[in-house]
Amino acid sequence: MNKKHLFWIIPLSLIIGIGLGIITFNFGDNLLMGKYDLYQCIYNNAESNGFNQNPIMIKTITDECICFREHNYTNLLEANC
Repeated sequence: MNKKHLFWIIPLSLIIGIGLGIITFNFGDNLLMGKYDLYQCIYNNAESNGFNQNPIMIKTITDECICFREHNYTNLLEANC
């Protein structure tokens, strides 16, 4: 095998491996936590707020997600969440 081929085979295999890892992680996470919509809501809101450790922020996020779930994530403007 020509050593010149290694210069593009190794980086290409790394890119493919990382891409497959990201896809596998995303699929596994959705498969594991897909039915836990309340958890997903709380996690996503906490993540968008930088996982703020402020107790008031934690309570606000939790209350909003519970309200969203009680209203089936629809018609939230009238739900006053």
